[in-house]
Amino acid sequence: MTRRTNKLKGEWMPANKVNHDLKEVYFYIPSGYPTTMGIPTWIKRFPEGYRGLVVRSKEYWESIEEQSSLR
Repeated sequence: MTRRTNKLKGEWMPANKVNHDLKEVYFYIPSGYPTTMGIPTWIKRFPEGYRGLVVRSKEYWESIEEQSSLR
C-alpha cells in the first residue's frame, strides 16, 4: 500500500533551497497560484525569521543552485 500525503495539512512541500546567509527559502513552483498559498504553512518548518520566495523559472532555479550558501 502506498502512503498518500495530505497536502492540506502541510505534509507535502515543493522542491526548495535554503539560503541561510539571507534567511530565505526558495520554493520551485512553476504553476504559481494556488500552490503558492501553502508557503505560510511550509515556512513554519524553518527557523524563525526565514522568508519564503517563489521561483517559477526552471533556468533561474538551476542557476541559484550554484550559490555556495544554498543546500
